Amino acid sequence: MNKYQNTVSIILLHKSSQLHLLLSLF
Repeated sequence: MNKYQNTVSIILLHKSSQLHLLLSLF
């Protein structure tokens, strides 16, 4: 369970950083 939560937070973090990168391009 803890491992799963860690993976989810990493994925969310990765997605939000991608979004931030995309926004900074414009």
